[in-house]
Amino acid sequence: MPVRPSLLRRLCGLVLLLGLLGFAAMQVALHVALPWLEAHPQEVMQAVSDALGREVRCTTLRARVRKFSPQLLLTEATLAGDDGVVTRVAELRVSLSLLRSALARQPRLAALSIRGVELHIARNAAGEWSVAGIVLRRDGQPARLPDWLLVAARARLTDARINVVDAVTGRAVHFSELDARLQRRRGDHALTGH
Repeated sequence: MPVRPSLLRRLCGLVLLLGLLGFAAMQVALHVALPWLEAHPQEVMQAVSDALGREVRCTTLRARVRKFSPQLLLTEATLAGDDGVVTRVAELRVSLSLLRSALARQPRLAALSIRGVELHIARNAAGEWSVAGIVLRRDGQPARLPDWLLVAARARLTDARINVVDAVTGRAVHFSELDARLQRRRGDHALTGH
């Protein structure tokens, strides 16, 4: 039995209306949730610290909606490493993907921007590498890049300083004013920068 054009038009209109109502409800929820985040920065930092398994702090935390997505801005953030190394970041922007977060029923990163980080990379006398005080190899097992970084559509690093110290060779290398971008397209990652 063929579907009448007027019935098909009504169904399409109903689906469109439901989609718009869902989008509007999500935007209202964001405008309620984001001010709460700004009003409770200690709770937010504790949740981030618990998720990463290491202490994270910041001077200011701002939350806003940009391009229909929630965005968190942390200034003067610090991350404590396993060996006591503290990594400082002038500005950290985290954007969430509403659609991917809704489908996964947990926050999903859309973009990450890090400005003004001084990153320490070291190899100790035992040959273990660490980045920002976080050991990359434990019990002979290599560490992986964090899943949350790999699923981000884009990550950007600007005005970075990287210090590499190798206790095995006794050499040290220092890089400054580094800019890099990591982009994901269809499961592949591309790193560009200067």
